[in-house]
Amino acid sequence: MSYLETYNNGQNAYLDGSGNQQLAYDGDLFFALQNTLGSTNTWWMVEAYARGQVNRTRTGPARPNWSFVSNHDQEKNRVNRIMMRDLGITPNTQWGNQTPRSFAEEYTREGERAALEKHWNDLSAINKRYTPVNVPSMYAVILTNANTVPTVYYGDLYRTDAAYWSTPTPYHAEITALMKARKAYARGAQRVDLFRNGGAPGQEVVASVRAGDGRGTGLATVLSNVPTVNTTVRVFMGANHANQAYIDVTGKNSGRLVTDGQGYLTVPVKGIKDADVNGYLGVWAPAGTEEVVATHGAIHAKWLTARSLVGNPTSPELCTLRNGGCFQWFQGGRIYWSPTTGAHVTLGDIDKRWAAQGWENGALGYPTSSEQCRDGHCIQTFQGGTITWRPDGRGGLVIWGRILARWQAEGGVGGTLGLPTGEERCGWRDGGCFQDFDRGHIYWSLPTDAQFVRGEVFNGWGRLGWENGRLGYPTTGEMCGLVRSGCFQRFQGGSMYWSLSSGAHPSWGLIGEEWGRTGWERGRYGYPIDMERCTVGARGRDCHQRFQGGTIRWSDARGFY
Repeated sequence: MSYLETYNNGQNAYLDGSGNQQLAYDGDLFFALQNTLGSTNTWWMVEAYARGQVNRTRTGPARPNWSFVSNHDQEKNRVNRIMMRDLGITPNTQWGNQTPRSFAEEYTREGERAALEKHWNDLSAINKRYTPVNVPSMYAVILTNANTVPTVYYGDLYRTDAAYWSTPTPYHAEITALMKARKAYARGAQRVDLFRNGGAPGQEVVASVRAGDGRGTGLATVLSNVPTVNTTVRVFMGANHANQAYIDVTGKNSGRLVTDGQGYLTVPVKGIKDADVNGYLGVWAPAGTEEVVATHGAIHAKWLTARSLVGNPTSPELCTLRNGGCFQWFQGGRIYWSPTTGAHVTLGDIDKRWAAQGWENGALGYPTSSEQCRDGHCIQTFQGGTITWRPDGRGGLVIWGRILARWQAEGGVGGTLGLPTGEERCGWRDGGCFQDFDRGHIYWSLPTDAQFVRGEVFNGWGRLGWENGRLGYPTTGEMCGLVRSGCFQRFQGGSMYWSLSSGAHPSWGLIGEEWGRTGWERGRYGYPIDMERCTVGARGRDCHQRFQGGTIRWSDARGFY
């Protein structure tokens, strides 16, 4: 095997001693690397890749096919330039006086050793003085390229002035990883994309893509030569690479990226400046052949915080919901997002109850929080209501509308009423509704709004027929703090009074008014101990009601007596 460090159209006439065609030096590729990645000349980068100099398109026996980044001659030339600078000699000129100076005569072994040390130290420098920048990026190009035979220079892996294979260079890890990547992943057709990103200066990005020969091969070499680059590019890996995880084999970028359902890989390109990379380098190769469903944006951010609950995604993100919303299925639940509510998890019985209400299209709308659990119960809020759950076999229970507003006003789960024990039920008198809770009930009608009733007041009201009885619906909540720790509550047709010594009894009508004139429970009559009772005779009604301190009587014929 021999190499020709030149190329022209007559190269097919160049044969070695055995009559075989020789490897020809790919000069276009070499100078593109040196003038784009080896400097910060963005114009060269744009021009070189726009012309497709990495994507070799020439065919036939004259096609150049040998590529390299560096060699011994180049290293020696750099060391010589350091020595000349140390000696004060400018190449190809005379220095100082008119007496010519000879580099050959002034050369010393000590000077060469000092120059070599400067050369090797410069490899580890961020701001290099003697050596090229982006050497690993150059190797990323030639080692993943489809149509050249790459050569790795020993001096880019190990120091040439040390014992063999004893002292790795700063580029050793990246170049070694790239050699392994060439063997494992660099297969299939090649395509080179230039992302101009709106033409913003310094934001140009190049991606060289190998399609692979299956889901386990292929890669994307993504490059920039400007350390201030900060953009995102969508690289098409191929439809057969849809929903697949990728990692950067160079180790310069941590974490995994996942292609979407069409095979596009979204790559965040944020430039750095260190001893290895002046710009951006990422060689993204498959992390496995299994299908990985991608997550994006706000749903992805929520998934990162709830992964232990919902597991991995099992469907792509779907964005065809009401008001521009999106959702995605996961192993243990779903995440829903809308522009006004953000992203929230739904799962278990609460999710089932929400589904029964029509999901986001129903009265509950989108979730406005994720499920919150404590003390053996869970609760989740939605645009139009709240769903509660506890492990009692009842599933999720919905609270909404004015009943929800009253429940919240009374302190919610930790307040007066506790958790619901059943669903809201409607169809009562005047179109009313009610819902049962641990420690009471909430009743609603259009004339009275939503009010809670509980305990002995509720039981006494029930004996009278609830909303169908004379009292009708409650118009206030229960009010306590009366004498002897009593309580009362107003209804459409009167009031219900309770104390420990008297029990719960109603007060209404003319007898109720008379009792009020005497001071209610604070007056001489005290609390009622029975309801008003009436008879109807020849002279009309005759009514009375017993109290702790006596009885109030009234009739149509006599009035109060």
